[in-house]
Amino acid sequence: MKFQELLATVGERPCFSVRDLIVPKEEKHALRVQLKRWCDAGKISRIRKGLYGINAPWCKTKAPLCILDLYHEIEYGSWVSGETALSHYGVIPDTAFQLSVYGVNVKPRREYFDTDGLVSMIDFRRAPLGLSFGCQYVPFGRENTRYRLYAEPEKALLDCAYRFSYCCEPAWIEELRLDYLLLNKETLANYAKRMNRRMIEFAHAVGLLIDEELTWERDNPNTWIEA
Repeated sequence: MKFQELLATVGERPCFSVRDLIVPKEEKHALRVQLKRWCDAGKISRIRKGLYGINAPWCKTKAPLCILDLYHEIEYGSWVSGETALSHYGVIPDTAFQLSVYGVNVKPRREYFDTDGLVSMIDFRRAPLGLSFGCQYVPFGRENTRYRLYAEPEKALLDCAYRFSYCCEPAWIEELRLDYLLLNKETLANYAKRMNRRMIEFAHAVGLLIDEELTWERDNPNTWIEA
């Protein structure tokens, strides 16, 4: 493969994996050798085993490499969820400093990357078979031109709670500091029914708190209006 062929295939992407380069089996060794030569020449950079980024000025995308560009290249079919998605939607007040990624048959692990001079971490978490639902594509980047698969707020909350046997305890729910007005009670209950009994109990407990918050907002409509 020539470098111009590489650019024509993956030049519009901030990073690419070896499996994106379809070559005959007998040419795979030659491809690995060529990739190393391009790395030595400064044309591409090796991010991790099997994952590369195209360096300037050859890279056609203007946006800098972001950690959100990496997770789906490493684990196809995975989605951003848990604390990361909840923070993105504003459901929890805390900023997530790691990327929580869920996927069916994913090997649980943490991987660290240096992107744009910053060290970032992806926390890969395994999701039970059949729980890859309740997701939507969310735009990101400076011009919102790239899209990544995120769990919806209700599914992200359930993904987060699923990992803890004590998630139904009031103290744990309170510790999350959820913005209940950003959650849909019916959606939460419907998604929980597709998981297990503990998640149904969790959704019921959170649903009661959602009702309380909605009642308070209804009875105090002008509380946050400035004079």
